[in-house]
Amino acid sequence: MIYDNDGTILATWRKNDNATGGVDGIFSSQSTNNGATWSAAAAVPDASGTDAAHIMGQLALDTSRNQVWMAYRNSANGGDIYLKRWDGTTNAWAAAGVGHIAVATTADVETRPAVGYVADTDALWVTWHRYANAGNASARLYYVRSNTGTLPNPTWGPPISIRLACAPRRTTRPWWWATPYTPTSSTKCTTMTTAAATSTHYAPAAAARPV
Repeated sequence: MIYDNDGTILATWRKNDNATGGVDGIFSSQSTNNGATWSAAAAVPDASGTDAAHIMGQLALDTSRNQVWMAYRNSANGGDIYLKRWDGTTNAWAAAGVGHIAVATTADVETRPAVGYVADTDALWVTWHRYANAGNASARLYYVRSNTGTLPNPTWGPPISIRLACAPRRTTRPWWWATPYTPTSSTKCTTMTTAAATSTHYAPAAAARPV
C-alpha cells in the first residue's frame, strides 16, 4: 500500500483462489477519499494471469512524476523479477505491454524483490535474492539502479552482488555487548567481485554474550 502525491491510496495484493480458468496473480484497488471507499479490485496488467505465478508485489513512488512502480516476481520459468508502472495522473496502470520492465530474467531463481526511488539521482533501485537453482540454499543479494535520465522508461546498469549467504566477520563489537569482543574465526566463505571492488567474506566468529 502506498500514497501518491495527490493523496490517492494504492493497494496491491496477491489473489489465488485455486479455481480453474480464473484470473489470479496481483490485483489492486485505489481510494481517493482517504480509505472511505475503494475501487473494484482489478487484475494488474502484465502481473496477472491464469497460473497465479505473479507474486511478491512491492511498491515505490516516483515523487518527481507521481508514478508508482511495482516490483514483483513471476515464478514461472524458475522465477524472474519485473517492474510495472502505475500513473498517478490517470490513476491507472499502464496498459498491457507498456511500462512493464524486465529487471532479472536469468536461468537462476530470482525472488524477494524490493524497489525504491531516490529523488536526488532520479533513479529506481531494485534488490532481490538470487539462487543458483531451487535446491541451492545459498542466496546472493543483488541490486540494479536505473541509469540517470532514463525514467519513466528505465534502462539499467549491470546487476551487482552485494551480499552472500555467509555474513562478513566482525572487526568491532556490537554496541550492546558490554565486554570487549575479539573475532576468532577466519573461516573463509568466498571472494565476492563486483564492478566496484573485490572483498573477502568470512564466517562470523562465535563469542559468548553477556547475560
